[in-house]
Amino acid sequence: MRSLLLGLVVVVAACGSDVPAGTFMLKPDTHMVVVGQYTFVTAYFDDGSPDPPAVVADWSVDMPGIITLTPTVNIQKVTGVAVGQVVVTAVAYEQTAKTGFTVVAP
Repeated sequence: MRSLLLGLVVVVAACGSDVPAGTFMLKPDTHMVVVGQYTFVTAYFDDGSPDPPAVVADWSVDMPGIITLTPTVNIQKVTGVAVGQVVVTAVAYEQTAKTGFTVVAP
C-alpha cells in the first residue's frame, strides 16, 4: 500500500509540471528598427527542434517611449517610436529572457 501511495504522488507531481523542455529564449537576439517602422520578437523554448513554437510570456520594456509592444498571436509587434536603445524582457514559466533594440531615425 505504501508503494502505491508513493507512486501516485510521483504521477501527480509529474502531471503538474507543464514547463516546456529547453532553454527560454527570444528571437531574433538583437534588433534595429526605424522610427515609425516595426519588427517582431518571439519567445520560445529552444529544445533543439528546427522551428519551436512561440510561447505566451509577460513582456516589459526598460525605457518606455522608445518602442511600443503590441501582442499579436503569441508574438510581439515592436514599433519604433523614438531614437534610442531599449531592452525588452520576457518572462514565462518563471524563466527570463532579454533582447536589445536600437531605434534609428528614418
